[in-house]
Amino acid sequence: MAPGTTVLDRCLAPLLHLAATGTSVRLVAVVNAERVATMAYLGVLAERLDVAVVFQPPSTSGSVAAAVARALPLCEGPVLLCMPDQYFDPPRDGDPAGNPIRAALSHLDAAEWAVLASPVRDPDVLRVEGALRVEERAGGHTVAAAAEKPADPGPFNAVWAAVICADGTKARWPALFDPAAASPLVGAPAVMVSGYRHMTTPEFA
Repeated sequence: MAPGTTVLDRCLAPLLHLAATGTSVRLVAVVNAERVATMAYLGVLAERLDVAVVFQPPSTSGSVAAAVARALPLCEGPVLLCMPDQYFDPPRDGDPAGNPIRAALSHLDAAEWAVLASPVRDPDVLRVEGALRVEERAGGHTVAAAAEKPADPGPFNAVWAAVICADGTKARWPALFDPAAASPLVGAPAVMVSGYRHMTTPEFA
């Protein structure tokens, strides 16, 4: 990572690229009240895209599902979930077609969900991530199986770096984080990304 660049910079780089190349983007950030520095950082970004901040109460701190539930009322159109401690290689400057988020959005004409996926073979990583089995089929990559932090990582060969759902399917987000529910990602088209890192996971240290 370049000097002076933060993990959040890397996380948001594809979104800022998307906004700079003609797509209307609203960033809905869910934060704890003590994240004063993060809120100041997001305020600067308001010059470049629409920014909304939602507070997560202490009683649900650490719950991704609860954070998503707080954000959804402010989300319109297709919704992208990305985590602030995760990033992947950014698109090239000045190349709208090279943004993997744009590529994933293009799949929503025919699918309710799309995934940005990173190939992973390490079973220790697969056990602590949103694990996928991605298969190459006619026309591209498809999610054949998905599980949140699976005890048995054997069937899986990738993890999701970001997830996108089409407008009108927001009610299905809770199933993404429920190990007992059928994952809505099964059958979704996948766009493969490189350079994925989850900076608060020891396996990426």
